[in-house]
Amino acid sequence: GEMFALYPVDKFNRFEFGGGIENKSYNLFGLPASLIDPIINDSGKSLSQRDLEFYKFFRNSSGHRLNFQASYVRDTVISSYQTLGQYHGNALRADIGFEPPLFGREVNNVWATVNVRRYMHLGSSATFAVRGDLVANKNPDGKYVLMGGYNTLRAYPYGSIAGNQIAYASAELRFPLIYDLSTPVGVIGPLRGLL
Repeated sequence: GEMFALYPVDKFNRFEFGGGIENKSYNLFGLPASLIDPIINDSGKSLSQRDLEFYKFFRNSSGHRLNFQASYVRDTVISSYQTLGQYHGNALRADIGFEPPLFGREVNNVWATVNVRRYMHLGSSATFAVRGDLVANKNPDGKYVLMGGYNTLRAYPYGSIAGNQIAYASAELRFPLIYDLSTPVGVIGPLRGLL
């Protein structure tokens, strides 16, 4: 559960303040960590180093946390059905957060994230999009990011890369392929391509 308060500076800029309590838990094959730890310890040599590190990372990130955060947000992005999403403007979100040492955690955590996006309208319906993300944590079991999938690394499955110290950037040219395609079952489209 989280609560946030917004303070608008103008129609493009705002500050956000908030906090809450969260609980993260992970299981492997539907089993809790208490049953999986002995299996991992016994068969750890048969697991790849990457899989073992993933398991330890998620296990150590489990539990209850109290967090507080402050954010600055600037957003001038314009969206359109013609481009199936954003086509012009920029956005910035900078967060800083603090997690005190409660709920059995021995140390506190301080984290910061920055997300920057820029969209440039090209021609009637093409868009050039640039994005960058930074995540930094004081502790290894703090806030983390799952990479992969539609919003980050498109060639990788969602969650196939995880980390708590991340710098990521991408650039895409988004363009129309087919506006409307009439078929016997109805109209399909618009369809867009990415480069």
